[in-house]
Amino acid sequence: MFILIFATLFASFLLASSSAASVSSRVPRVSTTSGVLSGSSTDNISTFLGVPYAQPPIGDLRWKTALPINSSRTAFDATQFGAGCGQLVVPGNPSSVYSTANIETLPTNQSEDCLSLNIWAPKNATRLPVIIFVYGGGYQSGVSSTTMYHGDHIAETGRAIFVSINYRLNIWGFPSSTPVDSLDQNIGITDVRLAIEWVATNIAQFGGDPAQIIFSGQSAGATIGKELLYAFDKDPIFVGQIALSGIGIVAAPTDGTSWNLVSNALGCGNFTNVSQVSRISEYHIHTNIYTWCIKVSCMRNVNFDQINNATLQLKTYFGPYTDGTIILDNAAYLARGANGSFAHVPALISNVNDEGSLFVEPYSSVYPNGTTADFVADTTYVCPNGISLLCWVPQ
Repeated sequence: MFILIFATLFASFLLASSSAASVSSRVPRVSTTSGVLSGSSTDNISTFLGVPYAQPPIGDLRWKTALPINSSRTAFDATQFGAGCGQLVVPGNPSSVYSTANIETLPTNQSEDCLSLNIWAPKNATRLPVIIFVYGGGYQSGVSSTTMYHGDHIAETGRAIFVSINYRLNIWGFPSSTPVDSLDQNIGITDVRLAIEWVATNIAQFGGDPAQIIFSGQSAGATIGKELLYAFDKDPIFVGQIALSGIGIVAAPTDGTSWNLVSNALGCGNFTNVSQVSRISEYHIHTNIYTWCIKVSCMRNVNFDQINNATLQLKTYFGPYTDGTIILDNAAYLARGANGSFAHVPALISNVNDEGSLFVEPYSSVYPNGTTADFVADTTYVCPNGISLLCWVPQ
């Protein structure tokens, strides 16, 4: 029943058009670990936008796991959306289909300092359930400020609080290099985890119940929810999941090709594969580690726009890859799925209506002649044929 109530609320959220509500002159203020937030309000809801949930991932923190923020005594104006994370549309890449179809547009305001979230809460809320929404975009694009992701329609019902979040994308969130100590992998996913932790810590201040958090997402956002159920199986924090058009988890190793292409183009050179240096002398291992640090430092000093432009021009893809911790290998997922070693939460798994039609014509070379939009949607987003053993519904 609990998850079905959320399904009803979520459906109304996806179908609703922007509502007209009078703006209240009273400024809502809430104390959080991100500071004392000053938001905005209408007759029925309070809204807090662009709230930072992590320290800015800039400078030496570029390509590092995001760190919690603690600015509890600082005043923060939460009336404007934060910047979108660095992103681009790679022509011909199916991951960019939503932007190609003009369903979503790239944010004009992009920045590395983008780890923020937005909250829509009914006024006078008391221990309400919380929906966290994570956007899709093939790990390449997306931003929480997109109009159709606004949560005012759900908050207007008075039955739940709605939270949307930004997380790092493409090369910024998934550098996909060979393993290097000074450069973390799959940090777009750990961004989402940190945002969930922020919500669990602070949502009671908004009238939410941290014991009733539902994770929802679309496409890549839905898949991140599944990935978190394995990576944090002992403590997922959320107690239910709504997965819209999320594919099965597909683990892939990396040889660092995409990273090396961009790094070389920007004058920062290659990384040597760890397996190659492990067979040579200790002196050379330390020399290579030092060289890696220099090359990571070089990339951390390159301008944000230069890295975005190089990634676009080279048509490189950056996404999750097997690291053994956040993303497992396929054998591990199959084994853990079979023995139930994942967080067991109620889940609704579905696809967005008519989504397959976006792929049939623009990417017809990928599919056999006569492929229907329904077939593409069902096999891509519900339980892909080639990886059916990785599709699961927790009980």
